[in-house]
Amino acid sequence: MIPGRSRPTHPRAPASTPRPVHAGLLALVAACSWVRAEEPLSAPEPPSPSAAVPAAVVERPRRSAPPLAVYEAAILGRDIFGAYDDPEAQREGEEAALSDLPLVLLGTVVAEPAEWSKVLVAEVRGRRQGEAEWFDLGEEVAPGFLLAEVRQGEALLLGPDGVEELLRLGEGEAAEAASRGRRPRVSRKALREGVKRRGRRYTLDEERFEEAARVPELITAGALAEPGDGGLDIKRAPRTSVLRRLGVRKGDRVERVGGQDVETMGQLQEALADGIEEEGFQIRLRRRGRSVRYRYRLGEVD
Repeated sequence: MIPGRSRPTHPRAPASTPRPVHAGLLALVAACSWVRAEEPLSAPEPPSPSAAVPAAVVERPRRSAPPLAVYEAAILGRDIFGAYDDPEAQREGEEAALSDLPLVLLGTVVAEPAEWSKVLVAEVRGRRQGEAEWFDLGEEVAPGFLLAEVRQGEALLLGPDGVEELLRLGEGEAAEAASRGRRPRVSRKALREGVKRRGRRYTLDEERFEEAARVPELITAGALAEPGDGGLDIKRAPRTSVLRRLGVRKGDRVERVGGQDVETMGQLQEALADGIEEEGFQIRLRRRGRSVRYRYRLGEVD
């Protein structure tokens, strides 16, 4: 308290007089009681005919998942590239004998409707040797033989006088001959040992790499790559790969092999095979922003 000033006093209400707040509460309660008694709540009026009435919600019963056996065969049956290794489950009735035509069935596409089905076939002899081509139903696959039916992993050809020829994935004389022709007689380890390096110049064992040129996938086996901006980006090149032994590392961008631009793994394999057949080639790549060039020649490796 400040000296010289007296504390202000407020008159107190008599003890018999209720506080105004209490009177307000009593008035509110009385008003609510009057409304409840005099004006009871009525049901809402029905909507006019023009108002949109929401559709009734019908609760649908929950459907349980069918057993695996119901849809497993359908899923496997749509394996368009023939990886499903149980063709016996899809064969019915008498089958035609395996064809001795110089054709190899590489893939089948079984579609609905059936006229959209097609097959991938390659010749093992003749002017189109080694070339693969897609054929639709009704097209001539070989002289005088039309594609009559496509099944999973199989193709039925119809020849003169109603002769039927059956092509099957991985089976038949032509398929076995093609498999023998593509099977390399040299291992990846032997290829790695057949490389001699001196700076940025490499000598490749002639006998081993000429054999590898028949199956150039052996050289790039174990490596991973994807197309880049103006080249092929190497994403993986383990020490066990032949490509790593040739100086190509993870993170490199291969731009040219020999005189060919490279943007896919297939182009790299083809360019390597061509370079080996020419007994010499170069690989130009970009490493950490710098251009690097390696030179290779075939010869004897001690």
